[in-house]
Amino acid sequence: MLAAGTQTLSVTFTPTDTADYTTATQTVQLTVNQAPLTITANNKTKAYGAPLPILDASYSGFVNGEGASVLSGTLSCATTATQASHVAGSPIPHYLFGANFKPLQHHLRPRHSAPSPSRSLAR
Repeated sequence: MLAAGTQTLSVTFTPTDTADYTTATQTVQLTVNQAPLTITANNKTKAYGAPLPILDASYSGFVNGEGASVLSGTLSCATTATQASHVAGSPIPHYLFGANFKPLQHHLRPRHSAPSPSRSLAR
């Protein structure tokens, strides 16, 4: 498989009948675009006043059998919520990069629900 970026491909035709045909070589450059990668913050809930849950995410869009191991950096999920935040939902932004994938920065908006003793930290 070719990695994302500009690649040079070369081919040489060597005929078996050299009386009628000559050897030919051709080189061409092509650009392999980065694949779109979706990182989605996993929904979390917490009871009002309880500590914040551990935030994490799921991935989709890997190609050629690749997985999260091809990404560089450390996934960083955070929220503006605090232990004392009102029950209304808070965003969970996260960042990660990969050589064959478009760099992404998602600011995920919360899913709001009726007030309850649980706080939703949703995508």
